[in-house]
Amino acid sequence: MNAHSVSVAIIDRHRIFADALAYRLEREPQIRVVFAAEGFDRGCEPIVASRPDVVILDADLPKGSAFDAAIEIRRALAAVRLVFLTQGASDLTIDQALKAAADGILLRNEPLAELVRAIARAAAGEPSFSRSIAARIDRDPGRRELKLISGEPQNRLTNRQLEILRHLARGDSVKDVARKLLLTPKSVDNQKFRIMSKIGVRDKVSLALYAVREGLIEP
Repeated sequence: MNAHSVSVAIIDRHRIFADALAYRLEREPQIRVVFAAEGFDRGCEPIVASRPDVVILDADLPKGSAFDAAIEIRRALAAVRLVFLTQGASDLTIDQALKAAADGILLRNEPLAELVRAIARAAAGEPSFSRSIAARIDRDPGRRELKLISGEPQNRLTNRQLEILRHLARGDSVKDVARKLLLTPKSVDNQKFRIMSKIGVRDKVSLALYAVREGLIEP
């Protein structure tokens, strides 16, 4: 086995796609697939245990699970690189991927050779984006980070606020969210107020409807 190969984990909503992609990538001399699965039925622990250099995530997984998982995986593996695949590349999808510190966002119709190049670049610390997606991303010189070129209100939500919003919209109580995210209930409640203020809603029902409408969760 090549000592300099890049280890890759693949998570997709379609098991056939995940397995087929794993099979094809294994033919690349510089890539070693260490994990492939359909969604996160077993949580993130098996992914973290495989210690991949690059994780390929289906950004269109239901209920925003790809972005929640991306945050959890990066917390456990600080040096991991994250490459998202997406079908439609909505503003909200791109924004959430960038807030999860994506190292790449590619359209699913890109040639496989482009994905292979993106994996290599991600492993080297170089971001990769499909051309149409790159045109909608700008670098914030002050904070040295990438951001979506958009003025939509949801894009002013922080990464933590998006995470809390998804949990609340699924029906979790403030105490539930606090326990899951290792925060205090008061902190979550404060963030809930800020989120509702930013997106212009006044109750939890409206918050859930907003999350469904914007594709943060499935109905």
